[in-house]
Amino acid sequence: MSLTIPTLGVAGALHAQSESDVVASSVLDESTSSTLPTGSEATNDASSSGAADAIARLYIPRLSSRVWGLPILPGTSEIELARGVGHFPESALPQNEGNFVLFGHRTTHLKPFYSINSLKVGDEIFVETKERWYVYTLRTSKIVRPSDVWVATNTRYWALKVPREESYRVITLITCEPLFSVAKRWVWWGELSGVFPVGTLPPTLRKTPNGPTFVQRIQFLMSRM
Repeated sequence: MSLTIPTLGVAGALHAQSESDVVASSVLDESTSSTLPTGSEATNDASSSGAADAIARLYIPRLSSRVWGLPILPGTSEIELARGVGHFPESALPQNEGNFVLFGHRTTHLKPFYSINSLKVGDEIFVETKERWYVYTLRTSKIVRPSDVWVATNTRYWALKVPREESYRVITLITCEPLFSVAKRWVWWGELSGVFPVGTLPPTLRKTPNGPTFVQRIQFLMSRM
């Protein structure tokens, strides 16, 4: 069974349908075994193998053993999710207004969101593109049904309390819940709280002991040329 999101021009649903259906096969059968490395080894492997076609890299300090410089790949098929996290192509990009939606496995492949339950309101998430750092602050989470497609749309989520007069620039992380099951989806939302030139590390990231090194950042930029 796979998580499938139909066209998002209107309200739809996150349906659990067959693997041949279109899109976010993102959170597929989480009970499937994997021979890929995990933990910091997985992050390092993904960082090197997924860089060429990555649109950005993801850093989550609280999940740093698995999500540190992890490639964000364009698309949500198993090909992308085996190498990092997938950007749902019908959602916004960080530089645009809207909902920047990322899917990741919880217990297969690199299992980047294995410890999603450890995230807390107020945690910061960092997205590094070729041009900028985007900092998001986690605001709220919710466990939903696979049919709740609204989580991946640009519809303003009331729980974020973003004023109507302000732009809506959020990140959404989606994975399966509970562990080893595709019964539900665990969703976290974060609100954009800072933007920095790529040559300037965000303040919080500067204080993180295992922050990206100069060499790692140069390697990523070189891979995008």
